[in-house]
Amino acid sequence: MRGKYAISLAEAMVVARERSKLEKRHARHKRYYDSHPGAMQKKNTEVRAGSTALTETLEFFNRIVKSVDQITTSMEEVAKASDAQATTVTGLITNVQNVSNIIQGTAKEAVDAAAATEETSASIDQIANVISNVNKVVEKVTLETSKFRV
Repeated sequence: MRGKYAISLAEAMVVARERSKLEKRHARHKRYYDSHPGAMQKKNTEVRAGSTALTETLEFFNRIVKSVDQITTSMEEVAKASDAQATTVTGLITNVQNVSNIIQGTAKEAVDAAAATEETSASIDQIANVISNVNKVVEKVTLETSKFRV
């Protein structure tokens, strides 16, 4: 039975190979940096420049986001104003329809009044004719009665 931390021979060989690869890689990097003494400083400078560029890019993107937010706010205000204008136009249309209905009612009443005036005028003409006829009859009766003497 193996202990809690016991490993097989195969596992030990895998670990030894990986360790050997890491040592070789480390030695290769050390030789490079030893033969290029300013390489690490150059890489650090490049990293700082990249970091500065990244910071500037983030600031630029933040300005873009702020501009998009302002545009969104402006568009919402325009939409609200358009809604208010549409409501006003709807109210105006309703008022115009109400005025049109009143005008139509007034026109109908005017036509009815004109018809009643024509009927009244015709009735007055008939009454005038009747009065004229009655006057003629009265004149004839007066003429005839004047022939009689009492």
